[in-house]
Amino acid sequence: MVLKYSNEGRGPYLVDLTHKAKWDLQDKNLAARKPLGLDIPALPGACAFQKGVLINRMNPTQSAIWHLLADAPALPGEPGYTDVTSAWASGLPEKPDQLRRRRNGFVDYSAQ
Repeated sequence: MVLKYSNEGRGPYLVDLTHKAKWDLQDKNLAARKPLGLDIPALPGACAFQKGVLINRMNPTQSAIWHLLADAPALPGEPGYTDVTSAWASGLPEKPDQLRRRRNGFVDYSAQ
């Protein structure tokens, strides 16, 4: 696996994380929850990276949990968790060249 190309420049880079496990956690009292014993950021829009897990506070009742450095453990059996790994993967364009035409969240089909 290539870790760096000689002419890759400074970025920003598009990184494919579709193969990494992602969970959604929803609860009216997220402050009381500790997924995998980890802290959920207090403010919406904040992120915390702990023990190879990235937790994004989406809004007052929802957080996204990305297992970046290792395989995910089994989904917790308590209420509020949803495995959204395949949902994220299905949101990608079928053709890689469509990624180049994305601008501000919209696809520019005029370039076809």
